[in-house]
Formats: sequence, C-alpha cells, structure tokens
Amino acid sequence: MDVAKWARESEKLARKYPPSILSLPVRFSLDVRGAQWRLDGKRLTARPTGILRRPIDAWDMRREFRATAGDDERLLIFLNRYGWWGEGYPSRVRDYHELRKDIEDILLMPPRLRTTRIFLAAHLLRKDFTLQFRWERHRTPVPKVEANGIYDALCLTVQIDLLREVEYRKCKRPDCNEIYEVTSRHHRDYHTQYCAHLESVRKKRRGAN
Repeated sequence: MDVAKWARESEKLARKYPPSILSLPVRFSLDVRGAQWRLDGKRLTARPTGILRRPIDAWDMRREFRATAGDDERLLIFLNRYGWWGEGYPSRVRDYHELRKDIEDILLMPPRLRTTRIFLAAHLLRKDFTLQFRWERHRTPVPKVEANGIYDALCLTVQIDLLREVEYRKCKRPDCNEIYEVTSRHHRDYHTQYCAHLESVRKKRRGAN
C-alpha cells in the first residue's frame, strides 16, 4: 500500500467533502448517583451509595466547588453533597484543590486564550464527550450529552462556556471573590448590588476616619 498516495487522496477528499456545520439544540444533563466520602489526613476515599441518580445543575455545582477554596473540610462537605466523582477518582486532596484553581484561572482568561491553557496546562479538563441522539416521548431524536459524575460535569461546563465564549470577572469585594458572568457591555466591578453597596459603605467609613 502506497501510504503517501493514500494520504494525498484522503486530503483531496477532505477538501471536497468538508464537515457539515449544524446548529442543534443540544441538551446537557447531569445525573449523579450518591456516594459516601471519607477524609483520612490528606487522602479521600469514596463508596457509591445505591444505583439511583438525581439531576443536578452543573453550573451551581461548579460554583460550590469553587467555594471550597482550598479547605479540606469544605471539600468533603461538597463531595458528600453531590456524590460520585467518577471512575478512577483522585485520592489526594491536593488534586481537587489544583483542579479548582485551574478552573478559576481558565474562567478569568479571555475566551480566546482558554483553549491554549486547557490544551497546554489544564489537560485534566480536556475530556472527550459523545453526542448521542435519544428518542423521547414525542418521537423525535434529541441530541444529548450526558455527564455521569462530578468530574464530567465540571469538564463540560468549562468546555461549553468556551464554545459560547462566555466572559467572567471576579467580584472586587475582598471578602467575596465570586466569579460572575458578563452579560452586557455595561462595566461593573461587583457581582451583586449587595456587594457594591457594602463596598460603598466601607469606603465612606474609611473616608470619614
């Protein structure tokens, strides 16, 4: 077999028949089964609890994962709240904290730089997923991507935000540091009106003193 000739012909066919670009209303669902987590020093162990799964909002879950902020006990509470991480889950606590930091750093990058960061550094978030077509009650195929654990859901939220080119900023209130989505061109430094008001009051008090 002439490999060089085959490669040239394949390249010609690829130019002649490029991939089709479709706009589909893809559904993203997260159903996680329960798990009981234990913390022993700096090591984590998990045991699945039953086979039943429950739906979860992946972006809310990611927000709570960020809120663990390097605290081992908070991480343990988070894991017991949401359940199964996935097959081959890390046992070292520091791996979870490093992943949390990677996610935060990536979200605060300009959208066009995130791909490079994920590809070069945060390779754990570079997970492949399969688009499935499921037949549902109304007898039409529905494009769907499923996440079967906490880790899958974290990866998917980052990748979906990357495709949507969502921009994030960090709240400038020092004791908040919440990351919020930029939804308009109107510049704001705080993720809620409460944080803006609280910082305004603090500045006035500092000025009075």
